[in-house]
Amino acid sequence: MTLEESIKFWLNSSLDDLNTAKAMIVAHRYNYTMFMCQQSLEELLKAIIMIETRNHPPYVHDLIILSKKIHLQIPKYIYKVLRDVNPHYIVARYKPQRFDPKIYNKSAAKKIIKATQETIKWFTEKMSLKKYLANL
Repeated sequence: MTLEESIKFWLNSSLDDLNTAKAMIVAHRYNYTMFMCQQSLEELLKAIIMIETRNHPPYVHDLIILSKKIHLQIPKYIYKVLRDVNPHYIVARYKPQRFDPKIYNKSAAKKIIKATQETIKWFTEKMSLKKYLANL
């Protein structure tokens, strides 16, 4: 796969996982809604890292670590989203809290989907990602 194909792959994966998050909220699978939002943002950041470095992204899942590899001034409200979504990579799948309705509920899932969409939109505009993917 060429570098450009890899970038498109990560961007397509990001959008696909956001769509999966939306499907999971309809299915009342709120832990997976939030996990898929984390995945969506992870893949978006990895695409941006590839755009900037022209190399493969690191094999990490931490949104904060990935965001610090980007040479873009990221506003505090975007970092807050990344920080808030970040734990769902582990908690939503591997911890007993994945069944806690105080954490994983419709209201929380809706908020994370909205924040994820806004974050994707912000990065799309700042990084001119539409040139990589027409349907982004």
